[in-house]
Amino acid sequence: MISTEAGLAACKQAGIREVLCTAWGDNGGETNLFTALPVLQQYAEHMYHAAPTTDEIAQRFAACCGGNAADFALLRLFDETPGVPKNNPNWMNPSKYLLYQDVLNGLFDRHIAGLPMNAWYSDLAEKLAAAPARNPGYGDLFGFYQALAQMLAIKAELGVQIHAAYQAGEKDRLLQLAALCRDGALRVDALAAAWDTLWHKTYKALGYEVIDMRLGALKARLSYATKQLTRYADGTLAEIEELQEPQLYFDGRADDADCPAMTACSLWDRIVSANPVSAI
Repeated sequence: MISTEAGLAACKQAGIREVLCTAWGDNGGETNLFTALPVLQQYAEHMYHAAPTTDEIAQRFAACCGGNAADFALLRLFDETPGVPKNNPNWMNPSKYLLYQDVLNGLFDRHIAGLPMNAWYSDLAEKLAAAPARNPGYGDLFGFYQALAQMLAIKAELGVQIHAAYQAGEKDRLLQLAALCRDGALRVDALAAAWDTLWHKTYKALGYEVIDMRLGALKARLSYATKQLTRYADGTLAEIEELQEPQLYFDGRADDADCPAMTACSLWDRIVSANPVSAI
């Protein structure tokens, strides 16, 4: 909303009387469109105020949409995480790639090494738990985002933890992480149930097959990781090939690059595998 405020103010100064607000749903339409309502309210208030304040927008949002603006603002914390510059000016999206990336391949793990991502998302899940009571018309929306935060609270750092334990030869720790992968697969079911409910209350069924397949792949890869870690820990496997490879930065930066820890990638096929020769 900060960049929108600056843009609308600049348009007014330049005498531009008509502007267009768009909401995009490319690469799966994963972000629910109702999360854009506070921004639409911001546009609306600029029709009636020279420079509406945040409090004025929030009051009108409550009156027009029945929502609590502060609760909706919590959703920005899915991507405004540790390692992301304030207000996320470069549209980094760790919530997407940390959800979908493979825990053995760990294409984005170098970007979050040493960052408290699990704790961040666990805290966010707790904050979101109280939101449905303050937003009676948006219970399914906040229920979905709470389920997403709960999923990320165990998966965000899982690949980093697995890689570290494997490199250290800590087989007992790998068995614990195998159990976390199994727990993660169960949390995928809870996330899928919440997403199913929200999607079909918002949209037609067409398009949900994309979400269903992506979550199915996520669950399958967590189950595969459970098996591979268990096989290695009990001696059935001499090594886990994926964990033998050095972890690199996804965006190809140098180790001493002076830039934010996080990166951005919105394409699912680029997130889930380093081998999409001609897309997946």
